[in-house]
This record gives sequence, C-alpha cells and structure tokens, in this order.
Amino acid sequence: MLDIFDLPERYRADVQIYNRPSTVTNTQWQTWTKPRGAAMVHLICIGGGGGGGGGFTAVAGAARGGGGGGGSSGVTRVTVPAAFLPDRLYLQVGQGGQGVGSGGGTAGSGILSYVNVYPDTSVVNGVIASGGAAATGGGTGTGAAVGAAGVAGTIAVSGSSILIGLGQFIAIAGQVGFAGGAVAGANGAATTIPVTSAL
Repeated sequence: MLDIFDLPERYRADVQIYNRPSTVTNTQWQTWTKPRGAAMVHLICIGGGGGGGGGFTAVAGAARGGGGGGGSSGVTRVTVPAAFLPDRLYLQVGQGGQGVGSGGGTAGSGILSYVNVYPDTSVVNGVIASGGAAATGGGTGTGAAVGAAGVAGTIAVSGSSILIGLGQFIAIAGQVGFAGGAVAGANGAATTIPVTSAL
C-alpha cells in the first residue's frame, strides 16, 4: 500500500487521518481542530467506492455470468492558508458500498465524504467534498448475462463546496468498474492502474 501521508520528520507536519466510516449522509460527523501555529492546511478527501456484484451460481458446465465491479470514488485535494479556516471543521467519511452475492441484484453505492465548517452538507458550508456524485455498485451475473459495471464517482466542482475557492484545489474523477466475466467462461476486462495520476 502506498503511504502518501508518511511525511519526513523535518517538515514537522501534523498529519491526521480520519477513516471511521459514515453510513448515513449528514448525520455522522467527526471534528477536526486546527493545530496551534499551523500555517497551511492540506486536505485530501476520498469518498466510498461502490460494492462489487457476485457471480452467478450454477452447476458445473452451466452458463454463469461474472459479477460487475463497483466504481471507485472521486478524490479531491485542497491546500489553503490556515488563517482562512475556522478553528474547527466537521468531517464525514463516506462508507463504501456493500457487495452482494449471487442473485443479489445491484451492490450498494458508496457515500460521499465532506469537510465542512458546519455539520451539514449544504453547499454554503462546504470546504471540500470527495466528488459531485457517489460511485455506484456493480451488478450480479445471471445465467444469461454478466453483471453490469458500477459507475465512477464524478469530480467535485467549486459550486458544490463554496469555500473550496479559498485555496488551490485538484479534483479527480473515480474509475468505472468493469463488467463481470463472460457467460461462456471468458475472463472479464482487466483494470489498468494509472501510472500518471495527479495524486
């Protein structure tokens, strides 16, 4: 796993990671307190990805469609002078969608993540959001078709978090999931890991 938060000690950065998932939007908030003496604040906001669909269960030799993969969340980063932010911010960490087994339909969608000046997802309170729309889950396979791919999370825009304009921000869309393996037995499409990511 790539540890992007492991900064050298000489930078004396106060790195805080919030990963307790929120299962219901706009109700489960955590708080962040600005460290004393902080000059700049860098926020990375990642939402929950979509769950994966299960492959179809059948006897050996029968047609069985593979389950579709869930889409991944958008990612947003912002760097802002600490003086522009209040002493306390409120965070919601979106939970990933729950996967489903054979015949379970479509897997659960992810939940968006937020960092706001008030515990509410209203646009006027927004400092940063993981995206504009959450990633969706993949579908389960059947005896006649493969599970559909989950939709990727969309990018965050300045209009969805008014205060994001206080600093410099970068928004990255998620990646679409992939359809399941073919009913006749062929493998599903492979996922290509980005090698020139803006992260």
